Amino acid sequence: MEPNPTHDYRGGQHVPAQIVPLTAEDRAFFEEKKMKISPWMNFLIAAAIAFISYKVFTSGATIWVSLGFCVFVGLCVFLFRYFFITKTNRILAHGLKHTGQARIAKKIAYQDSNGSASIFTLTLDWEFSKKIGQVQVSEKLYDQLQENDWVYLEASPLSKRPLVVEKVSPTNEI
Repeated sequence: MEPNPTHDYRGGQHVPAQIVPLTAEDRAFFEEKKMKISPWMNFLIAAAIAFISYKVFTSGATIWVSLGFCVFVGLCVFLFRYFFITKTNRILAHGLKHTGQARIAKKIAYQDSNGSASIFTLTLDWEFSKKIGQVQVSEKLYDQLQENDWVYLEASPLSKRPLVVEKVSPTNEI
């Protein structure tokens, strides 16, 4: 049987990829993530209502147009929050994460309209490539890693953001 190129090796030692339950720390991370979104959503709704109130009093727009816009903004914020919290709840209900070492097959930096990179993505070559083929990382971590580097990864198959990404060298012990 030929060796699978996506198997994880560290200094000649095979480190198998695994599917393990989320730890209490992982669950706390996702619960905290859910709670952080609420104040921002409330702020956006309040800012939209304040802006509309200002426009009504200064531009003479009809109250119905302004109320309609407020309802539209409120509905958009509600839907964003609903889908975000639903996704986070699905991760918690699934209760599993994939762990193991992966080779960075490709680095991609998506740019916004003014030319600065805003989303940093790593394409991975590992046993779970079909479920977690790409992950988003911070700019600092993106700059530290190169293509063909090996990383230790912990990620939920339902999220693009990994829980842990650490560079692994042949002498690194996890």
